[in-house]
Amino acid sequence: MNGILSVLTSIIVMSLSFIFTTDFIYLTVIYFATFFITYCWFWPEFFKAIKKTAKRANA
Repeated sequence: MNGILSVLTSIIVMSLSFIFTTDFIYLTVIYFATFFITYCWFWPEFFKAIKKTAKRANA
């Protein structure tokens, strides 16, 4: 889920970036920077979901 959210966010940002530039190098940098930032942003939520699932399995 974490990776999916990061990829979707990056694609949306890259699509919006077409308004400002059509240079492929800039779009690639924007895509990977956004992917990295959103991946780190969603990372704590990912661990919370794992912990909740583990608690349910042990109960």
